[in-house]
Amino acid sequence: MYKVGIVLFDEFTDVDFFLMYDLLGRTTDSWDVKILGTKAEHNSQLGISVKAEGHISEVNEQDVVLITSGYRGIPAALKDKNFMSALKLDPKNQLIGSICDMRRVFYFTRTWFAEREEVNDKSTR
Repeated sequence: MYKVGIVLFDEFTDVDFFLMYDLLGRTTDSWDVKILGTKAEHNSQLGISVKAEGHISEVNEQDVVLITSGYRGIPAALKDKNFMSALKLDPKNQLIGSICDMRRVFYFTRTWFAEREEVNDKSTR
């Protein structure tokens, strides 16, 4: 069974999270979906509270990591030292996906691009 972690932060985009969670959560025999965040509960852009089932530091235990988006939440996540220091991705051993602008997290952490030989520094700008 594959472990799938969906990463949340405050001000995430509702549809981006709920779509992933709804689709992946319908199947329980192929993968186990876990909501990960920096605190016990995160609020969406529309004010819906979602409880985290684990800390974001557990991303390194996941086979698949999916990161939500949020035009207000992304800049805050990038400035959040707890979020950025706990986001330890391993692109050689994990399938990593993001919706929309979360690619900026990959750029700023360099985790995603540093491990990929086919991507050079110019292509991350």
